Amino acid sequence: MNQKSDDNLFKNLIGITAGAEILAAVLIFFFTKNVIYSIISLTGAAIGISGFFILVRLTNRVLEKGKDKTMFFLTSLAKLFVITGTFFIIHRLAKNGIVFFIQGLAMIYLGIVGAGIQRLCKNLFHGT
Repeated sequence: MNQKSDDNLFKNLIGITAGAEILAAVLIFFFTKNVIYSIISLTGAAIGISGFFILVRLTNRVLEKGKDKTMFFLTSLAKLFVITGTFFIIHRLAKNGIVFFIQGLAMIYLGIVGAGIQRLCKNLFHGT
């Protein structure tokens, strides 16, 4: 894939993920009547999205240059520490909030599936 195609894919991925997470945060607030759960969900989504893009950038660097494998490992370890630390903070704030944090982390997967379906439909129906 070229750089322009990657940028379009990432823009679509961010748009789908952000839209789905905003909808999820509104629904969480609507059903729980607790704004902290919506904030926890948004935090999980932000960590998930940033972690995914860090992973993509480091993977591209390792595949292109064939080095920086140590940095890849250390960054992956740092991401795990951030997720674990946030997990414990959320556990202290609201015990039921952990479910919403995990839901927020999982939104990037929904965005990836949505971007894949969008690209598939574009290729099938527009022939590009």
